[in-house]
Amino acid sequence: MLEKLRNLAPTLPLFAADAAEPALSVLDQYSAYRISGDDAETFLQGQLSNDVKHLCDSQRGQLTSYCTPKGRMLALFYLIKAESSYIAIMPSEIAENVFKRLQMFIMRSKVEISPLADDYSLLGLHQADSLLSQELIPSDDTYAIASQGNNVSMRIAGQPSRLLLLADEDLANELTQNESLLVGNDRWQLADIEAGIPNIFAKTQESFIPQMTNLELIDGVNFRKGCYPGQEVVARLHYLGTAKRRMYRLAINASERLEINTEVFVEGSEQAIGHIVNVVELEPGLYSALAVLRVEHANNALLHTDYSSKIEQLKLPYSLTSESEADNNAGEK
Repeated sequence: MLEKLRNLAPTLPLFAADAAEPALSVLDQYSAYRISGDDAETFLQGQLSNDVKHLCDSQRGQLTSYCTPKGRMLALFYLIKAESSYIAIMPSEIAENVFKRLQMFIMRSKVEISPLADDYSLLGLHQADSLLSQELIPSDDTYAIASQGNNVSMRIAGQPSRLLLLADEDLANELTQNESLLVGNDRWQLADIEAGIPNIFAKTQESFIPQMTNLELIDGVNFRKGCYPGQEVVARLHYLGTAKRRMYRLAINASERLEINTEVFVEGSEQAIGHIVNVVELEPGLYSALAVLRVEHANNALLHTDYSSKIEQLKLPYSLTSESEADNNAGEK
């Protein structure tokens, strides 16, 4: 059944026929890995930007990043505690190499990393809580989780409400048997863009420090935890500096298809002032995107790509000024 749906995916609509109705995306562009073992918590705590110890009560997941020693993100993913192990969810195109790299640092620790079995599926539910049993509906708090048997759901930021669901074969088949509910994977990507949530793909690995993608503004970085690769760079920017690049939400008209990592320019300069992080085509020639831009150029009316005639900045659902930046800016006055 799910293989049939994956083959059907390219033809699915971006939106449900009625935008107010529940909809499902089969998120086959993501992969889930299990990290287990007696030392799993300690190991992950020493590798990731968020505080893994906050997952100990199993009632909340988190967004976190894995960085190089220079603070550049190799991956950005959701992490959930499931009983005595952890489940990490990230884009499939980078997952295998990211976890191979993590394997190198296990050494003598009692940690095992393996892809989740093929009989699990990742589904994105748009305004579709009513399709689940009460036990699988988490609270309204972002990153809240709920579980029932082998199934786990997590509340993801965005409006209308949405859930990331790790479903076993029985539940996945039950939810997807009504093909009229299905919408394309791009609907999930668009919801991320509207919520200001970045993704890291192969083309943007090692391109951004977490703050460039607003990660600390959406609870993806903890500045009070211990060391991890890149922590010195990330912490120095937080406590001593102001981010010179930030991520913005854009509407773009373009004559050719825009891709992740497309350069953004300001008129009169041949040097790029930013790059596209996520992008979805809404209709021919019209795109919704997140882009990391130099702050001093972000509000320039003359932004463009090589193929775009117009770029308009749209509002994000959160402020782009962190508490530390506000304090630093106040001190400079």
